[in-house]
Amino acid sequence: MKMSFDDDFKNCIDHALRNQLPSEQLPALTERITEKMHDHFGGGRVYVRKQKLAQRNDEILANFTGNNTAQLGQQFGLSRAQIYRIIKK
Repeated sequence: MKMSFDDDFKNCIDHALRNQLPSEQLPALTERITEKMHDHFGGGRVYVRKQKLAQRNDEILANFTGNNTAQLGQQFGLSRAQIYRIIKK
């Protein structure tokens, strides 16, 4: 049986909040968050980048001095073109 996006999303919310809230509050909160996501993003395409990539890209941006793309590329195992793409965003 293939899980729907909603099921997968609800499982992620449940997993993230399981130790933060009383278990009886989780179903209602999970449902409310899912509804809000549908209201806000429903019908559109949403890209959610991986957190590790987001952290890496943020670190690249923080360390970019204007003339160190080769160094950053070596440090992060990326080409200079990939560094430039990250910086452009």
